[in-house]
Amino acid sequence: MVLGLAFVGFLHEFTLLLPLACATLNFFLIGLLARLGRSAQALIPFVAWTLALGSLAASGSPEVKLARLLGGVGQWMDGFKGEVGWNTLFPLLVLKILSWGLDFHRSLHAVSKVDAPEAKIEPGPTLREERDSSNDNNTSRCPVSTLFEGRDSSLNKRSPVSILREEEDEERGRVEGHRSRQEYQSFGLYLAYLFYPPLYITGPIVTFNAFASYMEAPQQIVRGRSLMIYWARLFFNMCLFVMFGHYLYVSALVQNGPLKLQQEPGLIAFEAAFMRHEGGGEGLIWFSFWSLEFLWFKFLVIWRFSRAWALLDGVLAPEDMARCMCNNYSVRGFWRGWHRSFNRWNVRYIFVPLGGSKGVSVLQQQRQQRHNNNNNNNNHNNNSHNNKHNRNNHRNSRCLCCGTS
Repeated sequence: MVLGLAFVGFLHEFTLLLPLACATLNFFLIGLLARLGRSAQALIPFVAWTLALGSLAASGSPEVKLARLLGGVGQWMDGFKGEVGWNTLFPLLVLKILSWGLDFHRSLHAVSKVDAPEAKIEPGPTLREERDSSNDNNTSRCPVSTLFEGRDSSLNKRSPVSILREEEDEERGRVEGHRSRQEYQSFGLYLAYLFYPPLYITGPIVTFNAFASYMEAPQQIVRGRSLMIYWARLFFNMCLFVMFGHYLYVSALVQNGPLKLQQEPGLIAFEAAFMRHEGGGEGLIWFSFWSLEFLWFKFLVIWRFSRAWALLDGVLAPEDMARCMCNNYSVRGFWRGWHRSFNRWNVRYIFVPLGGSKGVSVLQQQRQQRHNNNNNNNNHNNNSHNNKHNRNNHRNSRCLCCGTS
């Protein structure tokens, strides 16, 4: 917690007081509702979302300054803005605040089901444990603190695919496992989670349940040789990114405009092909493609550096940018692989509470029912129109000689 506050204090200086005040207000208000009983606990999601959306709206206002709260002293503090503006990183902080509050509410709901107010609910078995237990009935399940003891010798012999599968099982077990009430009510652990230096600036996003479990029992999957290989791949990606920016400088052209002062023929040809679109529509398409490729490469290096730093500390954060950009064939797959941790956050805290796939199926059924009703109404109107048309034809079909039908 102390290291995190020092790191964030260096980034924001005195303006750190504003996000810290929002986080403190949320902590004590949610904690108060948790102590008032089940009826008040049911309001935690509503209050958490209201505070989150309200603070996000306020952070974008230029009127939110320390000078309005502290007068002359606050005006002096506003002059120390730090290296990064606090409102730039505030949306990511709000996601963590919501994760703590909603995980706390789910743990209270789970505890009320078993009628054990102070009981600690251990994480359930991972998929790998279930497979192992199905193969060996004598294997006993162990708590999180001893889940990965005695496995270091075999980690280096696993293939990368098996390590990725084990990471998935590890992450799922720690995210779904509730923590003790003392951990949710620990203000120090709460601040350590919000201002954790490796993941504070860009993520990846880790839920509070997972972070608290890593503080108790650090991850043992990516370590030793696997961790060295991960850092080596990161260094190789950094070198490739530097070469990319040197030879395909689309980002420099986007940020700084045409190269008017350069006389090198190669640079002028590159500018002519992409910026002035002298090559026609194909040049514009290639320029857009390489601009998106640059963004993908940039976030790849940033997110993997943050994750590698967290791995050194024993925190197994989700892997953002999990796949290449050119092997995605749908917007859905592109989003799932791009910001993977944020996608999982949305699924856990928005999609599932709103009904998940069941809610989607209900909406589809309602849409199909409305479509069927419209078709039935159209068929009924068409039948009525046809019957009326037939009666008119029968009435008009009289003999020209005698006038009879």
